[in-house]
Amino acid sequence: MGRTRWILILCAWTIVGLLFAVRRIVLVEVEGTHVSWVIEGAPELVYWYVWAAYTPLVISLAKRFPLTGPKFVPHIAIHTITSLMMGPLASVTEYFLSRELVRTVFGITDPRRSQSVFYL
Repeated sequence: MGRTRWILILCAWTIVGLLFAVRRIVLVEVEGTHVSWVIEGAPELVYWYVWAAYTPLVISLAKRFPLTGPKFVPHIAIHTITSLMMGPLASVTEYFLSRELVRTVFGITDPRRSQSVFYL
Protein backbone atom coordinates (compact mmCIF):
# COMPACT_ATOMS: atom_id res chain seq x y z
CA MET A 1 0.00 0.00 0.00
CA GLY A 2 1.41 3.35 -1.03
CA ARG A 3 2.30 6.27 1.15
CA THR A 4 -0.43 8.49 -0.34
CA ARG A 5 -3.08 5.90 0.46
CA TRP A 6 -1.88 5.65 4.07
CA ILE A 7 -2.03 9.43 4.41
CA LEU A 8 -5.60 9.45 3.07
CA ILE A 9 -6.60 6.63 5.42
CA LEU A 10 -5.13 8.45 8.43
CA CYS A 11 -6.77 11.74 7.43
CA ALA A 12 -10.16 10.09 6.99
CA TRP A 13 -10.02 8.28 10.34
CA THR A 14 -8.67 11.40 12.06
CA ILE A 15 -11.75 13.32 10.91
CA VAL A 16 -14.01 10.55 12.20
CA GLY A 17 -12.06 10.41 15.48
CA LEU A 18 -12.29 14.17 15.99
CA LEU A 19 -16.03 14.14 15.38
CA PHE A 20 -16.52 11.39 17.94
CA ALA A 21 -14.14 13.11 20.39
CA VAL A 22 -16.13 16.34 20.17
CA ARG A 23 -19.36 14.40 20.63
CA ARG A 24 -17.97 12.66 23.71
CA ILE A 25 -16.67 15.91 25.21
CA VAL A 26 -19.92 17.78 24.57
CA LEU A 27 -21.98 15.00 26.18
CA VAL A 28 -19.84 15.09 29.32
CA GLU A 29 -19.91 18.90 29.41
CA VAL A 30 -23.72 18.93 29.08
CA GLU A 31 -23.88 16.78 32.20
CA GLY A 32 -22.09 19.59 34.00
CA THR A 33 -18.70 17.93 34.35
CA HIS A 34 -15.62 19.84 33.24
CA VAL A 35 -13.29 17.64 31.23
CA SER A 36 -9.97 17.81 29.54
CA TRP A 37 -10.22 17.84 25.78
CA VAL A 38 -6.90 16.04 25.55
CA ILE A 39 -7.67 13.27 28.02
CA GLU A 40 -11.17 12.68 26.72
CA GLY A 41 -10.25 13.06 23.04
CA ALA A 42 -7.03 11.04 22.87
CA PRO A 43 -8.62 7.64 23.64
CA GLU A 44 -11.29 8.35 21.05
CA LEU A 45 -8.61 8.97 18.44
CA VAL A 46 -6.79 5.81 19.50
CA TYR A 47 -9.99 3.84 18.89
CA TRP A 48 -10.34 5.15 15.35
CA TYR A 49 -6.63 4.78 14.58
CA VAL A 50 -6.95 1.07 15.37
CA TRP A 51 -9.56 0.93 12.62
CA ALA A 52 -7.20 2.90 10.37
CA ALA A 53 -4.65 0.13 10.90
CA TYR A 54 -7.28 -2.46 9.91
CA THR A 55 -8.41 -0.54 6.81
CA PRO A 56 -5.89 -2.16 4.41
CA LEU A 57 -7.06 -5.59 5.56
CA VAL A 58 -10.69 -4.63 4.96
CA ILE A 59 -9.88 -3.22 1.51
CA SER A 60 -7.92 -6.32 0.49
CA LEU A 61 -10.69 -8.57 1.80
CA ALA A 62 -13.26 -6.65 -0.25
CA LYS A 63 -11.11 -6.93 -3.37
CA ARG A 64 -10.32 -10.61 -2.95
CA PHE A 65 -13.84 -11.69 -1.93
CA PRO A 66 -16.29 -9.34 -3.69
CA LEU A 67 -19.93 -9.47 -2.66
CA THR A 68 -21.12 -9.96 -6.21
CA GLY A 69 -21.32 -12.81 -8.64
CA PRO A 70 -21.85 -16.54 -8.22
CA LYS A 71 -19.70 -16.83 -5.07
CA PHE A 72 -21.80 -14.33 -3.12
CA VAL A 73 -22.81 -16.78 -0.36
CA PRO A 74 -19.31 -18.08 0.49
CA HIS A 75 -17.90 -14.56 0.24
CA ILE A 76 -20.54 -13.16 2.60
CA ALA A 77 -19.63 -15.97 5.01
CA ILE A 78 -15.95 -14.98 4.83
CA HIS A 79 -16.82 -11.32 5.46
CA THR A 80 -19.11 -12.22 8.36
CA ILE A 81 -16.57 -14.46 10.07
CA THR A 82 -13.81 -11.89 9.60
CA SER A 83 -15.94 -9.07 10.99
CA LEU A 84 -16.92 -11.17 14.00
CA MET A 85 -13.21 -11.62 14.74
CA MET A 86 -12.09 -8.06 13.92
CA GLY A 87 -14.67 -6.26 16.08
CA PRO A 88 -13.62 -7.78 19.41
CA LEU A 89 -9.93 -7.69 18.43
CA ALA A 90 -10.18 -3.98 17.64
CA SER A 91 -11.96 -3.31 20.95
CA VAL A 92 -9.36 -5.17 22.99
CA THR A 93 -6.52 -3.46 21.12
CA GLU A 94 -8.08 -0.03 21.63
CA TYR A 95 -8.69 -0.71 25.33
CA PHE A 96 -5.08 -1.59 26.07
CA LEU A 97 -3.63 1.19 23.89
CA SER A 98 -5.91 3.80 25.48
CA ARG A 99 -5.17 2.56 28.98
CA GLU A 100 -1.43 2.74 28.35
CA LEU A 101 -1.76 6.19 26.74
CA VAL A 102 -3.61 7.57 29.75
CA ARG A 103 -1.22 5.87 32.16
CA THR A 104 2.13 6.71 30.53
CA VAL A 105 1.53 9.99 28.72
CA PHE A 106 -0.85 11.63 31.18
CA GLY A 107 0.36 9.85 34.32
CA ILE A 108 -3.15 8.83 35.39
CA THR A 109 -3.51 5.47 37.07
CA ASP A 110 -7.00 5.98 38.50
CA PRO A 111 -9.57 6.16 35.66
CA ARG A 112 -11.87 8.30 37.83
CA ARG A 113 -9.22 11.05 37.89
CA SER A 114 -9.13 11.36 34.10
CA GLN A 115 -11.83 14.02 34.25
CA SER A 116 -9.95 16.27 36.65
CA VAL A 117 -6.65 16.87 34.85
CA PHE A 118 -5.49 18.94 31.87
CA TYR A 119 -8.22 21.47 31.26
CA LEU A 120 -7.88 23.03 27.81
